[in-house]
Amino acid sequence: PFDDDIRFSFAGEKALTADKDNLKQAKKLEKQGKDRDEIYNKTGWFKGKDNRWRFEIPDNLDKIDFEKLEIFNESTLEEIYDNPKLYEAYPELKNLKVVMESLPSEEFGNARVDKITLNRDSSSSVLKSALVHEIQHIIQRHENFPRGTSNSRSIEDFVDIIGNACSEVEDLAKKLNLSNVEKKLDENLVKLYESIKNRNESANVGNDIFNYVQKSMKNFPEKYHSELKSKLEEIHYAVGLLKSDISAFDAYWRSAGEQEAREVQDRAMSNENRQKLNDAEQRLNKIKSQLEKAEQETTEEQRQAAVAIREDKIPRGKKTSDYYKTAGTKGLDW
Repeated sequence: PFDDDIRFSFAGEKALTADKDNLKQAKKLEKQGKDRDEIYNKTGWFKGKDNRWRFEIPDNLDKIDFEKLEIFNESTLEEIYDNPKLYEAYPELKNLKVVMESLPSEEFGNARVDKITLNRDSSSSVLKSALVHEIQHIIQRHENFPRGTSNSRSIEDFVDIIGNACSEVEDLAKKLNLSNVEKKLDENLVKLYESIKNRNESANVGNDIFNYVQKSMKNFPEKYHSELKSKLEEIHYAVGLLKSDISAFDAYWRSAGEQEAREVQDRAMSNENRQKLNDAEQRLNKIKSQLEKAEQETTEEQRQAAVAIREDKIPRGKKTSDYYKTAGTKGLDW
């Protein structure tokens, strides 16, 4: 049976509703060598592929109503999505702008810093799924989780991924008065954007940035290492795409941020659809039990008689009625 508490979004340590006591317990259990499932079951926290801690915010697609958005082509998220727990965790999402526009047929929606755009030409059910997908991207940005990609990215987009990650590390270095690190990163940023017309050169500069940030981690206090590792993953991902022949669409489907958002999207199934699936599963199990019981209670003679009847192979001169009598109810069920 499916849990009525349908989980959907992955939140992080910056959420206002993050249970910091349970997070401390999760970290303690991890140091004790406990596995991921045990930590999650005891605390509600788990680590993503980026090594950052997450917990889950419950809700489902039944709480989404596009009526206002369909009339005015614009609304706030709160006006179309009733999800108090999401807004308690991230109050700024209440007033996030949601708009409907015509997008390429293969794109159901996209998320920017200040708004979510949905494809007006898609069905309501598809858009509900797309909305929770894009909300997860907004949360990823807020939490500095690895973010997703667009399926129409260019060289400039991949350079921007490297540049944004580098800028964030540079800002952190400035905050900590690491002037040499800040200066070196600033020099690399200049080189990066000067190389933007040459894919291979951009990849090489991006690789230099990756190596320098990795080498410089020892200069940062340990409490910042998790954040730096996340930035390194973003840089490594973009450099890899610049170096390879992988298509933009494949890149989109392989990125860590997209994988996380799609998991949220898949799990945000409506109550109605969950009940339908649950009912179907129960019917299938009932039929399976009936068949297993019939097979156990049927003799070999009954089976053979049933097969002869079903395949119309009753020998000439034999009475059909005798075969039905021999097969009986159990044999015919089998």
